[in-house]
Amino acid sequence: MPVATVNSTPIAYEINGEGSETMLLLPGLATGMSYFKFVEPRLRTGARTVLVDPRGLGQSPSSDREYTAERWADDFDALLDHLDLKKVHVVGSSHGGSMAMAMADRHPGKLASLMVLGGFSEFTKAMEINLRMRVSIVSKLGMGPEIADHVTLWTNRPAFLDTEQGRQAVETNTRAIMAANAERYLAMVRSMQHWGRVLPEQAGEPKFTTRLPMIKVPTLALTGDSDHYIPASLSKLIADKVPNGEYREIRECGHIAVQEKPEESAAILLAFVRKHAARK
Repeated sequence: MPVATVNSTPIAYEINGEGSETMLLLPGLATGMSYFKFVEPRLRTGARTVLVDPRGLGQSPSSDREYTAERWADDFDALLDHLDLKKVHVVGSSHGGSMAMAMADRHPGKLASLMVLGGFSEFTKAMEINLRMRVSIVSKLGMGPEIADHVTLWTNRPAFLDTEQGRQAVETNTRAIMAANAERYLAMVRSMQHWGRVLPEQAGEPKFTTRLPMIKVPTLALTGDSDHYIPASLSKLIADKVPNGEYREIRECGHIAVQEKPEESAAILLAFVRKHAARK
């Protein structure tokens, strides 16, 4: 697997497919390339794909103790320079959507379009409680089956868990979670809280929602209608606030659409890429 050293840290990446359009895929909280294993083979049929392990995850080792969506966004911007990719379609799922929005905010010239799946520009109370529970579980029990089960129940539709595809998705995500270092995982959770502006030291700090009107690239906010972790209302908020925002909803789908409904997700994403093909 190729590794590029950017911003003084190694970033592992993988490029697949061909075509004039390139999609950069940014995974959810504390996961890497495996997050997109069910959807990426479908995406590469219509575009070139770039998978990454963000700083501190997978094959991108880091001794950092502090992570933010903004810092990851700067890494990906530098990686695109390293790969000589001028303009790409950035796809971010869950917390990866935060990284994607940070890229649109900090490096808008690199984006042909922005696609945020199950994303958020601010927190709900339930999200705050959910992440506090994660911190408590990991602090007391480490990266064991308890935190894996907690994540599974919140990110998957119950009916999906009873399917073979659901079993495979849970196995993939559980391996990624239980392989993580506890201290680093807590730092990743903190990065998500930082993006939601809910840390004690962020009292009174404007939510990222206030910056959404400054995003000028075509933006798709895609969500599952049964997402009880990051509710559809937050995707609607993104689509409403971004000047070129578009909202789409996948029926009978939980939080991770690219795993639960990979075929439908790929069709929607590729259609958006074709609609907003990068100008050469």
